Amino acid sequence: TDSSSSDSSDDGGDIGFFVSRIAVANRKSGEGLLIESENEESQLKLLLPSNAEPMYISASILTNEIYIGDRGNNQLLVYDTTYLNQKDAIPLTCNGIFHQFYNLNNQLWVVCDEDNTLLVIDTVKRAVIETIIINNIPAGYKPHDLTTSKDYAYITLLGPEGADGGIIQYCTKTFKELKRRAIGGDPHVWVDC
Repeated sequence: TDSSSSDSSDDGGDIGFFVSRIAVANRKSGEGLLIESENEESQLKLLLPSNAEPMYISASILTNEIYIGDRGNNQLLVYDTTYLNQKDAIPLTCNGIFHQFYNLNNQLWVVCDEDNTLLVIDTVKRAVIETIIINNIPAGYKPHDLTTSKDYAYITLLGPEGADGGIIQYCTKTFKELKRRAIGGDPHVWVDC
C-alpha cells in the first residue's frame, strides 16, 4: 500500500478541516473561499446567493458547519464542512450584519452595526434566540467587534475619529449586560477560552 495516502487520511477526522483549510469571506467579489493551507493553489469556492455581501466567517467543530454573515441579503448562511453544501439560510432580524463569533454553547453572536443590536443564534436549532438592544451608546459610536467565551461575550464600541472606544461585557446565559468601560481607540478583541 501507499503509505503517503494512508498518512494523509489520518488527519484527525473532521477536526482536520479546521487545521488544513482557511475560510475567506471576500466582500468586494461577494465570494466565500476555502484555501488548502498545505497547497495554497487549491481553492474551493462556496456558492453564495445572488447579491451576497459576505462579512465574517465562523466555524463549529461541534456541528461541523461554517457560518457566513450575508449583509447583502440579511441572513446567516450555513454550510457543511465536508461537502461545502449550503444547509440553511437563517433570516436575521437586524440591519447591518457585521462581526460574529461562535462559542461552545452552540451560540453564534452577531453584531448589527446599523441598528445597534446583537443577535444570538442557536446553531443547533438554527434560530435567533435573543435580540439584544445595546443601550446608552454615546452619539457617534457604533458596536463593532466581538468575541465570546462560554460564559461571556465582549462587544467593542468604535467612536468618532480620535476618540477612545469602549467595551461591553454580556452574560452568555442571561444575555444581560454586566459591565462596560472605555478603552483605546479602534478596539478589536479576543478572549482566551
